Amino acid sequence: QDPFPVGLGRDGVTPIGSPFQPGRSLLGDFQVNAILATNRFEMEPDLIRASGKTEPWLREHLFRNMSLIDFDGDGQGNEYGSGFIGLHPINSEVTHPFHFGDYKGFFRWYSYAIHGTQNESRIGKRSTGGCINVGKEDLSGLLGLMKLGDKVKVQKIAG
Repeated sequence: QDPFPVGLGRDGVTPIGSPFQPGRSLLGDFQVNAILATNRFEMEPDLIRASGKTEPWLREHLFRNMSLIDFDGDGQGNEYGSGFIGLHPINSEVTHPFHFGDYKGFFRWYSYAIHGTQNESRIGKRSTGGCINVGKEDLSGLLGLMKLGDKVKVQKIAG
């Protein structure tokens, strides 16, 4: 797919192969390890086991729970928009520090991802905790194309 505007980490990006740092988006090659949306649940079996939950429970609750979290304190949830595409580094010594757990009373998965946003004005700006925000139309296109195991290259394009 052709490049499209995204929202990046509020503190910029990290060089390829760097460890995750809050507020910075990771550059490099990744593999899709989960796709979560209102009407779609796909997750690698190792992640399902790591969650400590059953696949049916995750299918019913995980994205819904994540969508209820109000990270920015504006009284609204839906911080991930209509979908969440989990990314795992490929051929990298980077430790992936992400995990499952409770946040503000909701079970969620904390992972590097491409996801939507409740605030489209964030697209094209440095505004995230590290993930990549995409607009509603671009996310819809990605959710229609992506499958587990797909390779994703995250790179900074001058312009």
